[in-house]
Amino acid sequence: MSRFINIDTISFTDRNGVEHAVKDIRPIPDYNTRLEIELQKGDEIDEIISRDNLEGKGAEDLAYTLVDHNKIAMAESDFDLSKLVKLKIPKVEENI
Repeated sequence: MSRFINIDTISFTDRNGVEHAVKDIRPIPDYNTRLEIELQKGDEIDEIISRDNLEGKGAEDLAYTLVDHNKIAMAESDFDLSKLVKLKIPKVEENI
């Protein structure tokens, strides 16, 4: 969650006039691509990033980096991995 610490807190007023403190939009960093992998049926983002040949066991909290790095393809597929053939793997250490 440290990626949100430096994001400004802003006020949001709902339709009932109640004000809520929320975080502003987080800028999505640009990553360099480490490699591309072909997706298999049933692959899940947190499982992919925690593979031994990627970030390793316990790295599920870095799943957002895969979504960030593949933001256009993910949005175009309605965030449905089964619609994607390949996934770009970012060089994570550069931006954390």
